[in-house]
Amino acid sequence: MKSKQVHKKKIIRPHKPPRRQDDKLLKSVFEYWFPSLLRFFYHDADQIFDFDKGIEFLDKQLHLIIPERERSKGDREADLLARVYLKDGTERWVICNIEIEASGGVSFSFRLFQYWYRCIDKFNVPAITIAVYTGDERQPHPSSFSTKLLDTEVNFKFRGFHIFEKSDKELLSMGNPFALVILAAKKAAQYDYLTDKQLNRARVLILQALRKAGWYTVEQIESFAYFLTQFIFVQDKEENRIFDSELEKTSKGELNMGIVETVKEIVRVEAEQRGERRGERRGEQKAEEKKNTEFVTKLLQANKFTIAEIANFATVNEDFVKKIQSSLAKQQKK
Repeated sequence: MKSKQVHKKKIIRPHKPPRRQDDKLLKSVFEYWFPSLLRFFYHDADQIFDFDKGIEFLDKQLHLIIPERERSKGDREADLLARVYLKDGTERWVICNIEIEASGGVSFSFRLFQYWYRCIDKFNVPAITIAVYTGDERQPHPSSFSTKLLDTEVNFKFRGFHIFEKSDKELLSMGNPFALVILAAKKAAQYDYLTDKQLNRARVLILQALRKAGWYTVEQIESFAYFLTQFIFVQDKEENRIFDSELEKTSKGELNMGIVETVKEIVRVEAEQRGERRGERRGEQKAEEKKNTEFVTKLLQANKFTIAEIANFATVNEDFVKKIQSSLAKQQKK
């Protein structure tokens, strides 16, 4: 890897940054710049892929390939599955796995092999696998999985890329928005070792790269600004003022509302909305549980059915039935 940590010692900050949804942020920005992602990994992407036919993201199919129970976190949604078309008219699927935690290694590469063959098994569609490793420099970043027993052998190779493989200078000079996303991910991975000034310098360089390119729309610049302020968190007010000033130049005055403060307000509102949705879900779950409890209680009191039959009738697991049975037994003893 070409990049090195700037500081060996961690920087102590007066306030902890807010909890960031790094996985969801990366998923959204990878999705937004997906054609650029393909161009980043395949220099001849425009000769391979028919971008005029569009790209479709297949969230429902992704959950069949990567069931909830296999996800490393209950709410993790960092992986992407996209339908693309080649210039020869054939359809292909692209699995893009974003590995955020400092894991990797054999177990991760085996999981990628599983996802790949499930695409073929469930949908009969060939898949391209890309793994993007966004941890620090110590993170393992395999690009293959192999297994052999006697004369049976599997060698699975995929595109594996770690964010520290390219230098900051290389990424800034590529003229590819996805390269700027990778640069932002590098700085986020170095958060504990970089000062606010150094972090903001990276944000400013990215805005300057957008301005130099000259073809980004105001919407795209605003999207980048939101991502940068969320993903590379800077607490220093003066540095944030510098960022706002640079953003105004980049958008030619169309975005001058103080993006940092605006993003903070957006984040606050989103957090409130998530809290409301969680409250609504908890209410719905309690209502459903009450309904199931009443139904199971009646079936148990009828004394005609087995535990397995009651669980099947009520569409609950047997442990749920046993718990209610135990509660009823205690009440009868009283």
